[in-house]
Order: sequence, then C-alpha cells, then structure tokens
Amino acid sequence: MISKKKNSICVFGLGYVGLTLSLVLCEKKFNVYGIEKEKNKINDILNLKPDLYEPNLSNKIKKNLNNKRLKIY
Repeated sequence: MISKKKNSICVFGLGYVGLTLSLVLCEKKFNVYGIEKEKNKINDILNLKPDLYEPNLSNKIKKNLNNKRLKIY
C-alpha cells in the first residue's frame, strides 16, 4: 500500500527571497512554515501589506493563508 505523506518545508526569514520562495512552494502543493524573527514583518504579511513589491503578492499570500498551505510564525 502506498502512503500519502504531506510535504512540508520550513523557510527561515520572510524577506524578498524567503517570502516569494514560500509562495512558489505553496503553489507546488507544499505546506510551508515561514519563520520570521521581526514581529512587525509578520504582522505586515498577515495583514496583506508586505514591505516589498511583487505582482499579485498580496493575493497569493491571502490565498495560501486561507487554504492553510502557508503558516507564519
């Protein structure tokens, strides 16, 4: 019998590279745990106001937070 495992990845640091990488991994069906030490950056991301610009970034964050694929700590 083949077991289905959930694929999970942890990304440390949610700056320009970490946040965009996390969203790409979410789109590839990974569950991503994003770890960030700056509380204000966490709040900005959770409020869909990240401090960087990428096309459709807020929409992708919202989608992956809602479907529980992205978890931020």
